[in-house]
Amino acid sequence: MVNKTEENDINPLSDGAATFDPTQAKDRTPVQVFPSIEALPPTLREMLANLVQVRFINCADPRRCGPGEAVINVSDDNEMPGILLRSGAHSYNIPSGHAKLPSAGPGQRIQFGDSPFLDARLRRRNLGHQLMPERYALEVEPGDEVMASHAGHPDWILRKRNGGLIHISSMALPKFPPGDLPIWHLTGDRFIGLLPLVHFLREVIGDANWEKPPLMACLMIDDPNLHWSSYGFLNFEKLLAQVKSAGAHVAFATIPLDAWGFSPKVVRLFRENPRHFSLLYHGNNHTKWEMAQNLSLESWLSVLAQGMTRIGRLEKKTAVPVSRIMVPPHEGNSDDSLLALSTLGFEGACISMGSLYRGKARQFRPTFGLELAEWMSGELPVLHRFGMSSPCCEGDIVISAFLNNPIIPVGHHDTFAKGGELVDSTAALINSFGKVQWGSPSMLLSRNYQTMQKGNTLWIKLYSRRIQLKVPEDVTQVRVVFPENIGAGVTLESTVRNAEGKELFRTNPERGSAMEVRPGQLLEVRLIAPRSVDYRQIKRPGLSYRALARRVLCEGRDRVSPLLARLRGR
Repeated sequence: MVNKTEENDINPLSDGAATFDPTQAKDRTPVQVFPSIEALPPTLREMLANLVQVRFINCADPRRCGPGEAVINVSDDNEMPGILLRSGAHSYNIPSGHAKLPSAGPGQRIQFGDSPFLDARLRRRNLGHQLMPERYALEVEPGDEVMASHAGHPDWILRKRNGGLIHISSMALPKFPPGDLPIWHLTGDRFIGLLPLVHFLREVIGDANWEKPPLMACLMIDDPNLHWSSYGFLNFEKLLAQVKSAGAHVAFATIPLDAWGFSPKVVRLFRENPRHFSLLYHGNNHTKWEMAQNLSLESWLSVLAQGMTRIGRLEKKTAVPVSRIMVPPHEGNSDDSLLALSTLGFEGACISMGSLYRGKARQFRPTFGLELAEWMSGELPVLHRFGMSSPCCEGDIVISAFLNNPIIPVGHHDTFAKGGELVDSTAALINSFGKVQWGSPSMLLSRNYQTMQKGNTLWIKLYSRRIQLKVPEDVTQVRVVFPENIGAGVTLESTVRNAEGKELFRTNPERGSAMEVRPGQLLEVRLIAPRSVDYRQIKRPGLSYRALARRVLCEGRDRVSPLLARLRGR
């Protein structure tokens, strides 16, 4: 644990846990930067300070550092790593004074080591990587552990001496020109420039960081409806057997326009296997870029209310619930369409971060896409998903696991064109991390929060509109941290129940105020949007015959795909 503070800096815990506030910089773990914090790009500083519970202070003289202190050394002084190592400090170093190696083209693979100091989710992984920029040559000394390398060249070294640890990275830190964000340097195939630094900071702060939920996962398939026992290459019964064997869960993004009919056999599979199969929304008519259109908020409310009416009829006839979570067709989305989802009471949305970012004029926070969910339009949490591709979209899965974020690979019916091998290998890779909580997107959101306990106070950081938890032992009050970019008009509602589920009381606490609780009680926290509309009170548009014709043609194409594939195979 780091114990260094600046001169005249008061330890925030000296007055007891009551003075502690994780939203304040003073209550974050200090990390020194040499030669100064200005050597870290502002975007990077802000991202790290929020992603990992740290604050950065200037390091005037590394020679004065003592055992256990944390230092980031970005100077070009080649003697500095040795000085920090002899002091017993814990440091991260970029040896910019060393010789440079030329850039390496895409298709490189990063081989992680087997060090006990390496995050278990990274050990022995071999991940593909994009273009490797110029980097510094590292010299491996006796006793060093190579944490990561490619093509025989070490990219990240751990050196241990005198009780101190130093991490040495071959990669210069990104510069972050306008429009560049840290997430583009922590993706499934571009990560080696920032991952070691995040790993280092997590290590030095230990349990002073926010505690994330257990690793959660859900496979997702776009487009299928319940009309028949199969949809294109996808067979529901065969897939159910696969996911049961893996202990996994598949959520199907289904199109409200398709809700006119269903197969009783398929409905029974969903009704009897909610642990493995679930449904969520996929637009309304599924026209191209449907939710990216330039419509007014009122128009969006009308369009989406039509979809909710259609799904409501399906739920009533089948007794199969459909999560109020939206996957926009082709992942196209606009600010007003997302705001309309929130206004109509949707729990959230599920979109790739690239699609969520694309076309938006707003300023995105440096932590964009790196947390449990991204809050959009002031009050809608968006879960990140990525394509299910061979070999197992392994980079995206591993990096999501390293960040402790929900793992949501997505495919279509043609994912099954060569059988179920891709689903099997993807589920197996996710399960290789150990205990994973598989569930529907609704389940993922209900557990999508972080906690930090200090004394008898439990701090909760929300990444969902509604969460439920059991009050831990020794906790007598709860404080909720609102997301930084959530709408000013959003309010809080808390419901406390006893262990048997009987409601004891309900309150509407002010932001930042404490809620009195007792250990063992069940607490539900909900965010209330400033505007809420019942879809049944909204005038819906009429049936679009053009959209219907398009959908019939698209479904027909999907359903004949296996036959065409067999004919081509002949």
